[in-house]
This record gives sequence, C-alpha cells and structure tokens, in this order.
Amino acid sequence: MKILGVLLFMLTIFMLSSCVDDSVPKPLYACDSLSSTPTYDDDIRAVIDTKCAYAPGCHNVGSILGDYSTFQGMEEDLPDNINLRVLVNKDMPTAGFPQLTQEELTKISCWLDAGYPEN
Repeated sequence: MKILGVLLFMLTIFMLSSCVDDSVPKPLYACDSLSSTPTYDDDIRAVIDTKCAYAPGCHNVGSILGDYSTFQGMEEDLPDNINLRVLVNKDMPTAGFPQLTQEELTKISCWLDAGYPEN
C-alpha cells in the first residue's frame, strides 16, 4: 500500500511538471497597428535624432558606434539587423538618456522587418 502511494505521488509530480503553456507569446510589436510601413526619412530619422544621435559619443558624425544620423551611415549595420533589434530593445539608449517608447520600438522593428526602406 505504501509503495502504491509513493508511485501515485511520483506520477502526479511527473504529470504536473510536464504541463506547458502552448499559447503563442504576444509579440513585442505589432506592425498592423501602424498606418503605413515606416521609412527612415518619414519615421526612423526622428527617433534617431531625438534618442540616438544627439549627445556626443552617441550615433552621430564621427562616432565609433556608427553614424545613424543619415541613412547611409546606418547602412553598414542594417544587414545585421538582428543585433540592431536586440540592442534597441534591450540596451539602447544607455541609462541616463531618454528611453525609447513602445511606439518607437514598434516603428524600428517594423522598419527592420520591411527591409529598412529609406523613403
């Protein structure tokens, strides 16, 4: 009887530990919430100018981090947009600087997904 109780307990633990959440995770951004596909000239440049390229040493002319103040300056980093997306979502801008809003994150992510159109 004692062995049956132990086996039942172990079976219960096994069954509970095997339960998983099969739901699809909610995306961090939803491109369908935007009225049009973002472009560098119409949408991204304003974000870059206000959050990424305005302080010395940031993504402006002469920066070792890359000059994102022009589309041509960003082109070198765009093919590796997975890293750019991770940095934007997790690390940039650094502490002490104005953070990106959810809308700005969405625009950047959707712009990258669309193949980063210039205009």
